[in-house]
Amino acid sequence: MNAHGPGRPAAVDPSARLAPGAGEPWWTLSAGATRTALLDADGRPVPLGVTRQDLIAALRARAGGFTPEWTGTGPDDAGVALLRLFALMAEAVAARVDRLPEKLLVEHLRIAGVSALPASPAQVMLRLTATAVAGPGVQVPAGFQAGAPGKDGTEVVLESVDDMWVSPAELTVLAVGGPATGALPGPVDDVEPAQGPETGGFLPFGAQGAAGSALWLGFTAPHAPEGGLSLAFVAAPRPGGPAAAARGAVAPPGAPDPQLRWSVLDGDTFRRADVVVDRTGALSGTGTIQLRLPAGWRPGRPPGGTQLPTAHWLRVRLVGGAYAEPPRLVAVLPHTVLASATRTVRDEVLSPVPVGPREPDAGAGVRLRVATPPVVPGSLTVTVADDPAAPLFPGTGPTPLARRSVPVWREVPDLAAAGPADRVYTLNAETGVVAFGDGVHGVALPPGMGNVRALSYRTGGGRQGAVAVDAASVLRTAVPGVASVTNPLAGNGGTDTEPFDATVRRGAAEIRTAGRAVTPADHALLALRAPGARIARAHAVPGHHPDRPGARLPGIVGVYVVPPDEDPATAGAPLPTAGDLAAIAEHLTRTLAPTGITVVAAAPRYVRVDARIVLALAPGADRAASVRRAEDGLRRFLHPLGGGAAGDGWPFGGPLVHSAMVRRLFTDDAVTAVPLLTLTVDGLPVRPCSDTPLPPHALVHVGRVTASAVAHTTTQQMGR
Repeated sequence: MNAHGPGRPAAVDPSARLAPGAGEPWWTLSAGATRTALLDADGRPVPLGVTRQDLIAALRARAGGFTPEWTGTGPDDAGVALLRLFALMAEAVAARVDRLPEKLLVEHLRIAGVSALPASPAQVMLRLTATAVAGPGVQVPAGFQAGAPGKDGTEVVLESVDDMWVSPAELTVLAVGGPATGALPGPVDDVEPAQGPETGGFLPFGAQGAAGSALWLGFTAPHAPEGGLSLAFVAAPRPGGPAAAARGAVAPPGAPDPQLRWSVLDGDTFRRADVVVDRTGALSGTGTIQLRLPAGWRPGRPPGGTQLPTAHWLRVRLVGGAYAEPPRLVAVLPHTVLASATRTVRDEVLSPVPVGPREPDAGAGVRLRVATPPVVPGSLTVTVADDPAAPLFPGTGPTPLARRSVPVWREVPDLAAAGPADRVYTLNAETGVVAFGDGVHGVALPPGMGNVRALSYRTGGGRQGAVAVDAASVLRTAVPGVASVTNPLAGNGGTDTEPFDATVRRGAAEIRTAGRAVTPADHALLALRAPGARIARAHAVPGHHPDRPGARLPGIVGVYVVPPDEDPATAGAPLPTAGDLAAIAEHLTRTLAPTGITVVAAAPRYVRVDARIVLALAPGADRAASVRRAEDGLRRFLHPLGGGAAGDGWPFGGPLVHSAMVRRLFTDDAVTAVPLLTLTVDGLPVRPCSDTPLPPHALVHVGRVTASAVAHTTTQQMGR
C-alpha cells in the first residue's frame, strides 16, 4: 500500500526534479547561475548558488506529486507561507555549502604558495610652490604628504619618495645649444619653457643627438637656488613605447648608454652639479631629477647665446654615448618631486590574529597583523625586542636602526624553506597578517606582549591613486616656506588586488613553474610578480630580440609587456614605461632565469585597426543605444587586456577573424543581421568578409569605429 494513497506513485516524475528552465537537478551546486567564482578545466565560469526563487519554484513543481489537494496560490495562504519560510532558511544554508568548493580551492592554492597579486600604488608628480620668504630655498625631506579627493569620496594620500628642494626661483628660459666648433662655442637658441604634446615638443640635444649638444635652463629670482634643485621632465610619448630593456650575459652589443654632465654657469665659469636621483633614464622618458648644487651660484649668460638674458643658468650636456632615438621633451617643471599613493606607518606594535574562518591557522608559529592593511610588498621592517640574538649592550652606528642593535627579521615567500635559525616571516599584503616560524621552519617568536614592532611599512595601492590633474591641493605635511602643492600631470599606474578568477587561472601554471623561469611560458608568468612593475599581461618568445625581428638569437628570451589599462572599452594601446621594462628584466634575470640567459623586456607592437559596421536591428530597438553597444563591443573584443574569446586579452599575433567579430556583434539581442563589416589595418583596406593575419607577436590598437543601423526590411530588400 502506498503511503500517499491508493494508486498514488511513491516518487514524483523525474522531470519534476528539474528547476524550471535550469536543465539540471535543482539540488546540485550548479543550479541557478548567481555567482561565477570557479572555472572548469577549459577556463569557463562554473555557475554556483541556489536562489530563493529557485527553491520556491522547485518546491511548487513537487507539490502536485505529494499534496494534490493543495491548490493555494495567494500570498496569504499557509502553504505558500511555509514554502517561503523554508526557501528563506535553505537559501542561507545553500550559500554556505556553495562556498565549500571555492574554499577548498583557495586552501589548495595557499598550500602550494599561490596567492593573489597584491595591489600596487599609483605614482604622481607633486609640484610645490615656495613662499617669498623662503630665500634661496628650503629642503623638503622624503615622506612629505599631500592629499587629493578619491573617486569613492575618501582622501588619497600622496607621499614623496625623494628629498627635494623648493625655492622661489622660476624657470623662465629654455635654450638648446649645439656642439662646439673648434674653439668657438656652439650656437644657443631659446625655446618655449613648456610646450604641449600637440606641438611635438622640442629636441633638447638636437635632431641628431650629437655629443657636445646641451640643454640650458635659465632661472630668475632674487636669490639663486642653493643646496639642491628638483626638476621634472615630461617626454613626448613615443609611438612604439620606450626602448627595450635587456639584462643578461649575452645581450647583443649596441651603442653605449648616453652620458650626461650637469653644471651651473657661475659668472663665466662652469661648476659641477651632482646628480642625486635620475628617474628619467638620461632624459629619455618622463621622470624627475634631483641635483645637488654648488654654493655661490652667480648669474651669467651662456657662451654663444648673446640674445639670451642674464640669469642663473643650469646646463646639461651630452658628453658620450648615444640615444637609440633622440629624446623629445614637452615640458620642464621645476620644484617637482615624484610621489606614491601610499602612506608610511612607523613604530607600530603588531597585534595578535585570532584563528578564524578568514585567517586559518597556518602552523604552530605566531601570527600577528598590522593595523592598516594593505601593505605595499617589500616595505615592512619588523624587529623583536626580546630577540635572544640581540647584543646585551646597545651599540652605536650611523643610523637609528644600527644604534638599536636589534636584528631585523627578513620577509620570505614561504616558511617551508627556512631553517631553525632563520629569522624570517611571511606577509599577506592584502590582510596585513604576518606569520612567524615554529622553531623548525624559522625561528619561533620569544614569549612576550607587544615585543614585535613594525619599524615602518607603507600602506595603500589601487587604481584610485591615479588622481586627475591639479587634484592634489591639500598640504598634509606643514613645511616652513612651502605655500601650496599641486600635481601638473595626472597620476599613472596603480592596480587593485588581483581578482579571484585571475588567481585561479594563473595558479596552476605558477605551481608548474616552481619559482624558476625555464620555458618561455614561465618567463611570461613570473614577470607578473616583478617588484615595482605595472604589468597585466606578458608574452615571451625564445630566441627573439624585439629590436631584431626575424633573427634567431640563442640565449635570449624576448618578453612583451602590457601594463594595466583603466578602461578596457577605450581604444588606447597600453604601453609600459622604461621603469617597468627595467624592473621586469632585472627581476627575471636576477634569480629566476637560468644562468647565461638574457631577458629583453619590450613594449608590444600595435597594429591600428579601423572598422565600419552596418547593423540591421529588430523592430522597436533603440537605434542610438544599439550602435553605441556595437562600437564599444568591438573595441572590447579587440582590446589587448579585456578582449578575445575568453575576455583575457586579444592573443599576441592572433588573426582578425571576420566570423568571430560578426558573432560578437550578434551577442546583442537587438541585432538581427550584420550587412557590412569592413576593416582598415594600418591604413590599408581589407577585402570584405576575409580574415586578416597580424604580424608575429603584435596586438590590436583600435582606432576609429563607425557603426550605423538600417531597418530590417531594408536588409531583406538588399538580400533580394
